[in-house]
Amino acid sequence: VADPVGLGLYGEATLGLNEVELEGKLLLDKQIGGFLFAFNGVIENEWETELENGLAKTGKELSLEFDLGASYLVAGSFSLGFEMRNLNRLEEGKVETSSLFAGPVLAYTDENWWAALSIMPQVTAFKGATNGNLALNDNEKVEARLLFSFLL
Repeated sequence: VADPVGLGLYGEATLGLNEVELEGKLLLDKQIGGFLFAFNGVIENEWETELENGLAKTGKELSLEFDLGASYLVAGSFSLGFEMRNLNRLEEGKVETSSLFAGPVLAYTDENWWAALSIMPQVTAFKGATNGNLALNDNEKVEARLLFSFLL
């Protein structure tokens, strides 16, 4: 609360037999009274190798994700809020899909751990719509996420 803005950086690398992923996140948050505001920016590079006609072919995919949320401490350690998520998938440098998800979030915070459940229907596809105004080839119609974190 005393800091102007909370800041975190996160990195992750995944190495598999046919796939390599590198992910980075920028995490920003600010608490004002009983409200918590947060922004996450995520970039993920993925390289996947597949056999095609007996030859190895490597495909590259880039994902950019922007999350914005706000919640209010309603009772004890429970908070209720709203979250928006913009997910963009690029292939060969071109945006293939861009979708917006939005919905409620319920969270519980304890001294050494927290958990958050969000249910976000896909609101619209800015690019890559396949069913009306939704991009359902790469995304779900409704996303539900359960996040859990604890202090070691």
